[in-house]
Amino acid sequence: MVTEKKLRTDEYKNEEYVLTPAADIYETKEEYRLKLEMPGVSREDLSVTLDNNELIIEGKVHDTIPETGKLKYAEYSLYNYYRAFRVGEDIDRNKIDATLENGILTLTLHKAEEAKPKKIEVKIA
Repeated sequence: MVTEKKLRTDEYKNEEYVLTPAADIYETKEEYRLKLEMPGVSREDLSVTLDNNELIIEGKVHDTIPETGKLKYAEYSLYNYYRAFRVGEDIDRNKIDATLENGILTLTLHKAEEAKPKKIEVKIA
């Protein structure tokens, strides 16, 4: 089972403002799939960590203002991302996949064999 660890979007981490990325969670018989919006984050600046039963996702966004230019006016703010989820014992810790495409992080958490539904054969007595 995957549940969100309760955080607020205005919490500070290392005294810098971070955003909680929007997320969708899907469940099938085989896996959980999480999709998180993290625009502006590159693969090199993304960290996904599973520590005990806590899945931690962190992304850093870098400012792209040219060194020769001078910012005259700004409405767009760049913030880093942070989100944490609690995961149950039904997750196979060795089968977690992560892909980042067009600002969308997709995590696939495969269920452990013991947690998958099993068909029980009924025999004639």
